[in-house]
Amino acid sequence: MDFEAAGGSIRYLVVGYYASGPPNTNVTPDNFSQQDFFPIPTVETRHKVSPFTMEGPARIAWVLIKQNGIQVSTTGPASIGLPLVEVVSDPLQ
Repeated sequence: MDFEAAGGSIRYLVVGYYASGPPNTNVTPDNFSQQDFFPIPTVETRHKVSPFTMEGPARIAWVLIKQNGIQVSTTGPASIGLPLVEVVSDPLQ
């Protein structure tokens, strides 16, 4: 199903990143073979990786999820005096 054609807003949220080499602070900087995931628990305008010293090849792969937005409009208090229309599921009505 293609939600982008429906006119809703789409944004991509950063949930974390995979790092290997010096940005992977869980291992020694020369260990390029191990890749660890670093979650980012909050939604922010900008994200950054933890500080590290660039001592060799590095890899950072951001993990994003797609978030679909839905816009709902109402008439607000202007419709408060209008009659309520209730929809019933009886096919004979």
